[in-house]
Amino acid sequence: MDILIVSKHFWPENFRINQVVENLSKYNKIFILSEKPSYHKHKLRNKLNAKIKIIRVWTYPRSKSLFSLFLNYITFVINGSFKIFTIDKKKFDLIFVYATSPIFQAIPAIIYSKVKQIPCFLWVQDLWPDVLEDLNIFRNFFTLQIIKKITKMIYQNSSVIFVQSTAFKKSIQSIVKKKVKILYNPENKVKYKFKNINSKKIKLLFAGNIGKAQNLNILIKTALAFKDSNVIFEIYGDGSEAKKLTKLIKINELSKIIKLFKPISVRKLNNKIQNSNGLLLILGKGKALSKTLPAKLQTYISHGKPIIVSADGEVSNFVKRNKLGFVSKSNNYKGLINSIVKLKKLTINEKKFIYNKSNIIFESYFEINFWTKKLNKQFKDYLKK
Repeated sequence: MDILIVSKHFWPENFRINQVVENLSKYNKIFILSEKPSYHKHKLRNKLNAKIKIIRVWTYPRSKSLFSLFLNYITFVINGSFKIFTIDKKKFDLIFVYATSPIFQAIPAIIYSKVKQIPCFLWVQDLWPDVLEDLNIFRNFFTLQIIKKITKMIYQNSSVIFVQSTAFKKSIQSIVKKKVKILYNPENKVKYKFKNINSKKIKLLFAGNIGKAQNLNILIKTALAFKDSNVIFEIYGDGSEAKKLTKLIKINELSKIIKLFKPISVRKLNNKIQNSNGLLLILGKGKALSKTLPAKLQTYISHGKPIIVSADGEVSNFVKRNKLGFVSKSNNYKGLINSIVKLKKLTINEKKFIYNKSNIIFESYFEINFWTKKLNKQFKDYLKK
């Protein structure tokens, strides 16, 4: 098949869609419409291999201000809507949209699919406008109503909507009566052997974005409870709340308990995860946040380590239902403390159970080669109809 993928974010930025494209290219010829990263200083390649061609769209450079982000989003929609018709291809078999925030990036794909009369598959990563309300980005009623109408229009004009959690499926089906299917975020599988860490220090690792959604302030109260203990929190990442977290660590004299590191390579991070006792997954309160399965969950599960969740809803239920670790409610630092105490008491047989169960769950839902074959089959089945 000849597939056009629309994704605002793509290589050299590190997003899950990169892995997906690489695997889909084993069976198909792929064209990608994506923005030209404003930060990237080196010459960008237009091809990753013979079956992958990238078409870059100029967008207004991103910064931390809301106005620059708005300009960045709107220029992608406008320029992308023109650029998409200049691709040197008569007709694609289908369009696949990797719909991270903002969902408006799907508009060029919707326009193109209607003009060319080809199916458009939408893979929703964030619920709009719920995520804007959760993170206090927008609270204006009229603005939110406009965003809701645009979002509904995008849903209505998509042929199939893929979602990354059961809660997402229910939420979107309440808005639009379309065929909605669950498509979890995939992950490359590296076979990690069971490793029982028997050190005096209990290392709990968090990896990824440090933003409002991650609500890492809860770690301050939690760490204070272990100030005279042997528990260490290692955080690898960066984001809008990193400076604030650094300040709180210093004020509360927790630099020996909470260690904050900049992002490191995947290889180094995997090594750090393998040498940890448990993995932290923390989310704040919110309608959209309680419905999401963060992409890092798949990475965590691939290692077979106990997962400690401080969140509401979908991710908490998934870890609890599959017995992959310990869970507590969002913002409940006492519950998080209790989960850490339980982890410290795990026997080697209980750790092996979590390791084995993690491997089963990963292979069933997230392993990218199996996942890609299933997605490719769904594309073909739809086209046959």
